[in-house]
Amino acid sequence: MTSAAISQKERQERLSVYLVLGMAIMSLLLGVMVRNSAQNQTRTYSTSGISADIPAGWLVQEGTGDLIFVARNTHSLDQLYRVNLLEGGELTAVVSEHNTYRQGVNNTFRVVEQTPIIASGREGVKVTYAFIDDEAESMPTVIEGVDYYFPEGDQIVVISYEADVAAFEAGFENFQSFRSSVNVSGGGS
Repeated sequence: MTSAAISQKERQERLSVYLVLGMAIMSLLLGVMVRNSAQNQTRTYSTSGISADIPAGWLVQEGTGDLIFVARNTHSLDQLYRVNLLEGGELTAVVSEHNTYRQGVNNTFRVVEQTPIIASGREGVKVTYAFIDDEAESMPTVIEGVDYYFPEGDQIVVISYEADVAAFEAGFENFQSFRSSVNVSGGGS
């Protein structure tokens, strides 16, 4: 074979390699886009005068008392969104009373930070907390959580997110979309 024939063959092989690599990269990008699209799908859930956009594949359980509902990630049951509707009153007093109640129910519950906020034009209180989930059959897990308290007429809506401390940050942006979607229309239960 001549050197011209070899270089032509090498060029064709390089071109084939580049085309295969290009197709592989495009396939990966398309796969990521499809996955992200599927993960960002929501459905509207309504109960007791409260509606919210919940991730499409999550389980929803209606609550009793002041617990309106809990939405749980089917792939990670430690990850959940919760909506409570508490009797109204002075906001910081209700927040303090609710935290005290939770500490009484779970002695590992600890408030990390409590701050006044304005979110989506609404004044409220944000409480970050942590506790140990030792009810699972596996090793105990540290759960990180956040509650957003907003006055709604003569009641206070509490919008919560909890997840394993290792997964908390990754799910927080989607929770913010959920929090913004919660709408109280009928005054609750």
